[in-house]
Amino acid sequence: MIGRSTEADVRVDDPGVSRRHCEIQAVEPPVVRDLGSTNGIVVDGQHTKRATLRDGSRIVVGSTTIIYRQAEG
Repeated sequence: MIGRSTEADVRVDDPGVSRRHCEIQAVEPPVVRDLGSTNGIVVDGQHTKRATLRDGSRIVVGSTTIIYRQAEG
């Protein structure tokens, strides 16, 4: 889970990010899902509630950009 909360797996200190903003689901293929955030998510330039991720996908939460990198193996 990505968010501003101290309980988030990936904590983002950005006032435009909700406490529980979005989550990345490690399924095949991997997806990112908005958790009802105030400002939503943008993935590879598209506003969305849910998106399939690929290596290098750009996830924007608030004014923060996160680059998704897929581990090898």
